[in-house]
Amino acid sequence: MIDAQCVDIQNDRAHKGSIKITLHVPVERGNELNAMMQKWPTYTDPVPVALARLNFVPQPAKEKAEIVTASEPEPPAWINRYAQRAGILCNDPRFQGFLLERYAPGTMVIDPVTRREWAAAKVRELCEVESRGDILPNSPAANRFDILESAYLAENR
Repeated sequence: MIDAQCVDIQNDRAHKGSIKITLHVPVERGNELNAMMQKWPTYTDPVPVALARLNFVPQPAKEKAEIVTASEPEPPAWINRYAQRAGILCNDPRFQGFLLERYAPGTMVIDPVTRREWAAAKVRELCEVESRGDILPNSPAANRFDILESAYLAENR
């Protein structure tokens, strides 16, 4: 079990009949969360979880002096879920077909390697980044990727 804070509940526009819940997990629990999930969840490959409301007394906030460190630690590799989602989608033949149909109608790319490479290049172009690893949370590239992924999911439900 990992404690989290529910910070938002809203209708999921990409999935009718579903509600999107935003949970904030303390970053120091990130490795534990990653180990618990065993894989990073995506819309196309979700991880089932259970929710329960916790009634506990939160710990007092740490003093700023305790939080500040001399050097910033490296963020865990799993933090950039956009790069992972983009990589997973670009390897998905259905997503490749969606991109071809939408952005290169009439094009027949048969070779699976060529389709993957083309899909990766198209995602980089649409997100305006040089690498899918540059699609960072809370960035314009992440917003563009979210729009692209939502369009794909809406057409492939």
